[in-house]
Amino acid sequence: MSESFVVGHVGRFMAQKNHSRLLDIFSDIRRLNPNSKLLLVGEGELMESVRKKVNDLDLETDVIFCRMSIRYEYVVPSYGCTRYAFTF
Repeated sequence: MSESFVVGHVGRFMAQKNHSRLLDIFSDIRRLNPNSKLLLVGEGELMESVRKKVNDLDLETDVIFCRMSIRYEYVVPSYGCTRYAFTF
């Protein structure tokens, strides 16, 4: 992942965080830059539906899921960009 363009999100898997939209955007990014990765850090009630959409979009090798036990300060510096796409 050291030479990848990394898009990251840290937060709970819930409707307000709009992971579905994030995956749509990342799918477009991935088409423009095949060396892109999406790092999703968090847990929550919608995690399985997000995993399903990752599979539906054929992004399994490009989306990395991490639980919140990972140290936040070690993750964020690796991002090429961050995003805010809340639904509220």
